[in-house]
Amino acid sequence: MTEERPARSEGLPQLLCADLNSKKLMVTGGLARSAEDVLDRSQHCWCERTCKQLGPDGQLAWPEDCTVERTCYRSPYAGLG
Repeated sequence: MTEERPARSEGLPQLLCADLNSKKLMVTGGLARSAEDVLDRSQHCWCERTCKQLGPDGQLAWPEDCTVERTCYRSPYAGLG
């Protein structure tokens, strides 16, 4: 059985999961494209769905990991079109 992945929206840049959050994102807002957009000196981030450092799939919520390849990934573009 093939696991279904969220479709990538044509013409839109790849973004990190909409549920990945950090203090820096709460202050600056916007959409996260890289670790630099998410991490500040504290290097602390979390999943908004679980409110923990682990995502719904039990894996670490971290900028390099919260990409479309994750089964729990939620696109920031979801519902825009």
